[in-house]
Amino acid sequence: MILRYALVDVCGNDLFLACMDDKVVYAAFVDIDNNLGVAGSYCVSSERMRRGVAGMYEFLQKNKFLGINEVVFEDAEPDYEAVKQIFDRAQKQAENKDLILYGTQFQKAVWGKLLELQPSDVASYSQIANELEMPKAVRAVGNAIARNHIAYLIPCHRVIRADGGLGGFKWGTSLKGRLLEQESQKRIEG
Repeated sequence: MILRYALVDVCGNDLFLACMDDKVVYAAFVDIDNNLGVAGSYCVSSERMRRGVAGMYEFLQKNKFLGINEVVFEDAEPDYEAVKQIFDRAQKQAENKDLILYGTQFQKAVWGKLLELQPSDVASYSQIANELEMPKAVRAVGNAIARNHIAYLIPCHRVIRADGGLGGFKWGTSLKGRLLEQESQKRIEG
């Protein structure tokens, strides 16, 4: 398997993306306090890249992902062009064929519902539970969303509280609000 990774700017924040066999396996925001410019630009930062690689390594080791027992990154270099192509393709598709999902059946079902949400659409945790025909599983839905290992592309930021509040977000509600605002603006302009 070929492992490719790079940083992508999303809404002024670095999103670390790791891809295997031309599919996204891991994505996480690694710096939530910088302003690097327009979403879609690709950037270099050794500290943010180190944090991304460390998070990816921990995820792969913890999950013994696809039978990989040891991952070595010393000689690996960021592959911006390949990752850019995979990211751009995955952003345009509302399905998971460009994503490698690792989780329980319930988590995958929740993430599948998130993939159905269009940009600037939001749903509540209870709406997701109801769509899964499990109306009492609201807290479990929230836990599944928190375990999302492919940030942004599985749009956990589009899930809000039933009262309209932002709810939680692993990388902070400020970033969640900016992501929702950016998507809403693109829809108005689009």
